[in-house]
Amino acid sequence: MSVLQQTGPVQSQGSQTTLAVMALAIMVIGAVQGVPPYVLAVVPLALWLALAFPLSWSLIFMAMSTFRLPDAYPLLRETQITLASGALAIAALFWHAVLARTVQMVWRPTLVIMLALLVLGFVGYVTAINKAGTWTFLTEIYWKIIVASLALSWLIRTRGDLRAATTVIIVSGILIGIVALYNKYHGIDLVEGTRVTIGQAFRSPIADPNDLALTLLIPTSLAMALAAMAPGAWVRLLAFAAMTVLIPAITVTQSRGGLLGVIAAIGVIALYKVRSRAIVFGLAACVGLVLFAAMGIGGRQSGGFQELAGSGIDESSYHRILAWRSAINMALANPLSGIGYAGFQDAFYFYTPEWIFKNMAPHSTWFGMLGEGGMTGLVLIVTMLVLSFTSLRRSLATLRARPDDVVSYVITIGLIAAMASFCVAGSFLGHHVSWTPYLLVALAAAVATVAERDPAREQRPGIVAPAAGSRVVPRTPRSPPDRRRPASPAPNPL
Repeated sequence: MSVLQQTGPVQSQGSQTTLAVMALAIMVIGAVQGVPPYVLAVVPLALWLALAFPLSWSLIFMAMSTFRLPDAYPLLRETQITLASGALAIAALFWHAVLARTVQMVWRPTLVIMLALLVLGFVGYVTAINKAGTWTFLTEIYWKIIVASLALSWLIRTRGDLRAATTVIIVSGILIGIVALYNKYHGIDLVEGTRVTIGQAFRSPIADPNDLALTLLIPTSLAMALAAMAPGAWVRLLAFAAMTVLIPAITVTQSRGGLLGVIAAIGVIALYKVRSRAIVFGLAACVGLVLFAAMGIGGRQSGGFQELAGSGIDESSYHRILAWRSAINMALANPLSGIGYAGFQDAFYFYTPEWIFKNMAPHSTWFGMLGEGGMTGLVLIVTMLVLSFTSLRRSLATLRARPDDVVSYVITIGLIAAMASFCVAGSFLGHHVSWTPYLLVALAAAVATVAERDPAREQRPGIVAPAAGSRVVPRTPRSPPDRRRPASPAPNPL
């Protein structure tokens, strides 16, 4: 499947005029609405970036939304950069995909399923237990996740784009990891006395230690793959430096799901690095034991050795089992569309086999989608992730034959490891309607685009690709003039 070439800088007079008009209109409207002058001053530059480099704002929005950087660095909340980057990312996609037609929207099966999950969410609103909560979640959060994921899958088209996205993901993880370690050292935002969180004051999604650990699994998997297999000593050194922040940050969350996710990622990367499976399993087991001891999970207030010794099963595990049984009851009552997205806790009281005097989250991606999206939702999300995994495997086989693009090959291995770590850790954490699975699916689709693209056709910087549908007539190269001296005529034998 052909993919259009990389969009270059805005060069045509029409594009420059449109850019100027848009910047002037936004600045006037912003001034009327009382937007600070220092924000208005960067509007022309922001629009130029959106049109010349459409991927830039999508990556910024992904970093702000997936990793919740404004919750870790409150100064970013005052700039409203998440809202601004989201609007600019959508504007850039609309400009390049619809108006200029310099970006081709390839609807891969995984992306169609992603859109079907959005439609299912609105269908499930009809039978939702908490209609107001489901509607608010769909219209304020979930549709943005889907649209932003689609944008990333279409705008990442070259090996350079893929490397830029990987860099942003790892750097974002490092920034969150630094705050997690800082909070641990200073005793800030701790739950159960020892477990680190971020953004308790803002009720952030990473204010839960398990969710914080799962958020860090993608950058950790990519960093481990680059540290183990990337060409060049500098790349490996920088990736290893990232690991020295990311793995300790997961450790201080004391998350059992995070521990299993790290072990799964290490096992997958080792399978591509070491031939002996016995060595791989032994390495994963040793790393797991070391991390278990470093996390101090046995000393946790919930799920620690003391609680296990008293009852045989800790309270946290027992509550998870109740939540999963409740999800099955929800699916039996509403098999097609479930009880509505983001409605599990509100419906828990009506479907739990045992009331424990508090509402429970699903604590599982699969059971969460089963309860909130019914059997339809569970089939869709499992199919989407399986197809993404097989797509990554196919892309890996293609990239293996390209010795000049080893970095993309290693990044693909990192994404396979990230997908495995999410499936393992997500079995105990409810992230069926959060950023993580959809980001992985979008990156898998982008890798397929990069793998299908002919490296020889990648555009040189500063050259604008022709619009879609335009007819490009190849120029026939002229042969160089023959400057050789004519041969002497053969003598006449007569």
